[in-house]
Amino acid sequence: MHQRLRRLITETGAFAHSPEKPFVLASGRTSPYYFDMRRLNAHPEGLHLAASAILER
Repeated sequence: MHQRLRRLITETGAFAHSPEKPFVLASGRTSPYYFDMRRLNAHPEGLHLAASAILER
């Protein structure tokens, strides 16, 4: 399940990493990492896998 979730995160473009040009977050802070959960939730299997991984912990 975790491998499939990692693959979906990559396929949907939900995770981005840009150390040279950091992302400006809603708070105004900057970060080299950005995770857009909306992209994962829009995938038919994405929300189920993400919720299952959270509940597993």
